[in-house]
Amino acid sequence: MSTRSLAQTSFFDPRFADPHCLTAGTGSWVLATVGAELFPPWLATGWRGSGRRGRKAWPAPVLMGLLVLRWSEEGVSRLASCDRLRVDIRWRAALGLRLGAPTPSERTMRDFEGFLRERHPQVGTLRHVLVHEHIVRLCLDAGVAKGAQWAADS
Repeated sequence: MSTRSLAQTSFFDPRFADPHCLTAGTGSWVLATVGAELFPPWLATGWRGSGRRGRKAWPAPVLMGLLVLRWSEEGVSRLASCDRLRVDIRWRAALGLRLGAPTPSERTMRDFEGFLRERHPQVGTLRHVLVHEHIVRLCLDAGVAKGAQWAADS
C-alpha cells in the first residue's frame, strides 16, 4: 500500500503522470482533497489492522473512498469496482494510490461492507449511519446545507 505525501513527487503518482486526471468539483477530486476529513479514524474503530498486532490491512478511508467511487457512477459490482481501481488513473489519484500499487480485493470490500453494517463499539449506532451523519454534519458546519432541517441518503 502506498501513502502519499505532498513533499514527495514520484513518477508513480497518478497526478504526476496525468496532471489533469482530477477535475475540480468532481467526486474523485473531493475524495483526493478532503477524503481524510470525510472518513476520520474514529469511524473505523475496530477495523482489522488498526491494532498493533496482526498483519496490516487496507486503511478504512481507502475502502470508504472506493465505496463512494463505486456508487458515484450509477453503481457497479464489487468486483468491477476493484478491477476499475487497477486501471483507472482518476480513481487511483482520488484514493492516493500509486500507479502499479496493489489494490483491495473483492473479498476485502465484502468484509468491509459487513464491518459497516455492525454497530460502533463506543456509540452503539450502525457504522454506515455514523458515516452518513458525520458527512451531513460536515456539510452543515461548512454552510453547504444552510437551513436544512433533515438529510437523506440517496
